[in-house]
Amino acid sequence: MKGHDPEFIRNRIEWRAGKHNFPYPCSNYWREAPEKIANALPKSFSNPVIYSALDAENFTVIGVDEVFTRHNALSDSFEIDRIRSIRPHPMMSSSTDKKSLSGLEVERAEGRVSILACEAGAPCFAIWNILLTLIGMKR
Repeated sequence: MKGHDPEFIRNRIEWRAGKHNFPYPCSNYWREAPEKIANALPKSFSNPVIYSALDAENFTVIGVDEVFTRHNALSDSFEIDRIRSIRPHPMMSSSTDKKSLSGLEVERAEGRVSILACEAGAPCFAIWNILLTLIGMKR
């Protein structure tokens, strides 16, 4: 991210996660990541900070500069600077029950949409808010 030291960004993510009552049962700081999630992360992904998992096969990892997600056996990664917008995923949320939110759609600058699977409820809202904070930092 432009103009910010990676350690500053890491601290900002961890601070923001703490403000959202991290850790949760399936959302935590990267140093506590389950082996199955840690092993699924590509070796090229640098500086992971937090993760949130819907289950062992569907999860999102936020790093200092990028996001990695696995949803329905499809993996995707992208730079945070490429995020254009974030919204609830219509098939992973309910308009009447905010506690059911378990996924986000991220539209990237090039128009591609990625699905971020997250632990349902407050952890998913935390991931959303953390990404919004990071987007704001890039400007």
